[in-house]
Amino acid sequence: MSVDSHDDLSISLASFGSKCIALNLESASLASNSSGRGILKKKTVEESLSSMYLSMSSSLASLGTSVTFDSVEINEHPITLGVNPAVADGGPPIEIEWQAQSYEVTSVDDFELARAEENTASRTVRKLPPGERIDLLVKSGFTRFELERTEDEISSIRLMRQMSKRQGQREAAANASASSDSKAPVLSPSKTSRTSRDRSKAYGKLIKRFRLRNGRKAGSNSDRQ
Repeated sequence: MSVDSHDDLSISLASFGSKCIALNLESASLASNSSGRGILKKKTVEESLSSMYLSMSSSLASLGTSVTFDSVEINEHPITLGVNPAVADGGPPIEIEWQAQSYEVTSVDDFELARAEENTASRTVRKLPPGERIDLLVKSGFTRFELERTEDEISSIRLMRQMSKRQGQREAAANASASSDSKAPVLSPSKTSRTSRDRSKAYGKLIKRFRLRNGRKAGSNSDRQ
């Protein structure tokens, strides 16, 4: 085959390749026109979200519903002796009972107006000193003997918690040292946790007895009223 033949063949192949490329571009253009949008379109997600938002807005607008509040109910609960051992500054703990003793209904506008007129410091949560807690409990009908007995029981609960915490720390340290030494046996949780379980049971019994006593106290107060 001569050199001229090679040149003619190369020209023919190049012409055929250019025609194929042109056909591919034309097919892509037709596909783009038939679908109504480009094949590579960047804002497809944004358009979908926008259309969904408009659809939801029109649906909500068609419902025409709204929520309003016109009144506020304020409940007042009586105070009672508590069982929280976290009272670190001494004195008996104080709680409120579940049953409300009185309630007041007022409008939202009046309630917001009263809140605006209140001092900001009066709305902040503050710790009640021991003397103030004792005065409130005495005014609620509890005797000094009951308050002192409650303080003793709370001290016992606090002591049991501290002992359980120290026992847990010692067990964790013993297990850590035992695991680092291959010759030392690892302490069994069933044996090391027996004391903690006993203290937990005693704590539960103390709380149950304390709440039953307060329940009887609340019932006697309601009978007197």
